[in-house]
Amino acid sequence: MSKTLTFISGNSIEESEFWNEIISLGGDKQQIGETYFQGIVSRGESAVWLFYRGNDRSNFDENELTILLEEYSLVPKTSFSIDISNGIGSEQLAFNISKYFLERYKESVVDDSFGTYFNYEEIEKVQCKDDGSWI
Repeated sequence: MSKTLTFISGNSIEESEFWNEIISLGGDKQQIGETYFQGIVSRGESAVWLFYRGNDRSNFDENELTILLEEYSLVPKTSFSIDISNGIGSEQLAFNISKYFLERYKESVVDDSFGTYFNYEEIEKVQCKDDGSWI
């Protein structure tokens, strides 16, 4: 089963800017429905899919919003998900993409899908192990 990360930003990132970032990473924008798109970034056997969620705060429960505000002084204005394939190196690719976006948009965090958040300063102190865990 693949893992999904969530990038959450206090910055307003327009959808066009999001797609430009994906393209700059060597990715593609693919239409998967009449009005729905996904981004894909791949390197060899590794791949991640990115889905823009925009500013829909209904994706967060009250506990998450409290943690984001109290621990990171962050009010979500933009979010997107990063779905990680099971291909070799996909976890590392997702880690690198997360780090890239955190560096570009400093008022942001990544949720590792286990309820642990990383901002740019925190992700700089960890690395992605071969098993996909971040230590």
